[in-house]
Amino acid sequence: MNRLISIILFTFFSCLIFLGSLFLRSGFNFVENAQTDEGISISKLSSNLYSEFERVFEQMWINTMYSGLDRLSGLNRVDESKLLKAVGIQEGMEISPSEYDRLFRYLDSYPWIRKFNVTSSILPKRIKLNIEEAIPAYVVEYSGKSWLMSDHGELIEPLSEISDPSIQVEAIGLPRLYDQNDEEFDKEVTTLSTTSQKFKTALRTLEYFDLAGGLPFEFSTVRILPYGELLFDVTGGAPASEVVLCAHNLGEAKSKLNQIGLIIHDLQSRSEVVNRIDLRFEGQGVVR
Repeated sequence: MNRLISIILFTFFSCLIFLGSLFLRSGFNFVENAQTDEGISISKLSSNLYSEFERVFEQMWINTMYSGLDRLSGLNRVDESKLLKAVGIQEGMEISPSEYDRLFRYLDSYPWIRKFNVTSSILPKRIKLNIEEAIPAYVVEYSGKSWLMSDHGELIEPLSEISDPSIQVEAIGLPRLYDQNDEEFDKEVTTLSTTSQKFKTALRTLEYFDLAGGLPFEFSTVRILPYGELLFDVTGGAPASEVVLCAHNLGEAKSKLNQIGLIIHDLQSRSEVVNRIDLRFEGQGVVR
């Protein structure tokens, strides 16, 4: 309701301002331009008045219905000019409601943009967009291509289609997430029937471990096993080449982190290095 009242008041005062401007700026010119050798031409005066009213009405319509577009904030990986150019818009343009609808639909469908919010002002009449970009977290193999996946499990863009050098460098440093069965489990029947389900389960499990305090080792690759367990290829000097973990809730994640912390500490104290630490099984850890 307050927004509607503001719009009505804005429109009313705009009318007063433009009408006053009409007579103060152009009133004498009407008479002067309509003057002939025989006096003032009524038809010419009427024509001048009509043209001026038409110009003022058009400007009022633009000021009422159109909004200026401010710079888009929150963009780091996305080029603003290319983003706007795709829908025929430039920063600072006076844009109609239909053009804004087209822009908003495009932003909703753009894979690099996770979400955005819109703020507007009446005086001056402008629109501001604050954008939250998708943050690349993993590289995944999907449909025969390597894709960037966001920290929310959304596919962003195939690596082969990325031309920005800074994003290419960023992708090199990201861990790989594979839907790849371990050889010893090849003959087992998985309960996760699709790649999409496996990715979602894996990301949820990783989130549990992150909320529980974070994994005590670095990793370069995560492979998703048939029942959703995660096989980590460990880096960074940990006393194991691989770690297998699973967690169905935050409490289980905390328990597994405590368990693996004790195993790693014990191995380090004895200066031992093992091939795999397997904590899939309830209440026990298999080290080999």
